[in-house]
Amino acid sequence: STSIAWCLLFAATWEAPRVLAAMGITGEGADALKAVVALLVSILAFAGIFILDYVGDIHAGGEVEIAMRSIIRSLGFLVGFGWEAAFDGGVEVLSELAGHRGSPVAVVVRVALACAIGFGVNPPLETI
Repeated sequence: STSIAWCLLFAATWEAPRVLAAMGITGEGADALKAVVALLVSILAFAGIFILDYVGDIHAGGEVEIAMRSIIRSLGFLVGFGWEAAFDGGVEVLSELAGHRGSPVAVVVRVALACAIGFGVNPPLETI
């Protein structure tokens, strides 16, 4: 499941600049591109999960349902990996804006943002 998710994420990250350039949208912000990729992957994964869940429900109890659940799990990992990359890029940009790389201010900002994201994400995950 996780290997499929990583492959899909890297394929989306690789193709996103080309597709956006074909649409006339260009830019140098790789970190902003990570957020765009995460958003697009989330939308497409939601649609795919909805369809795969419907197909899995039709074939309840069979091997098709097991396969659909595995693909749905992979799409869930894909969304998580995409947003992790986007948050990582955001934390990196904010810490660079706060100070030079390796400076105490940048390190403190990075640790504070990591704690804020961790405290914001972990409580909902514990209820699953």
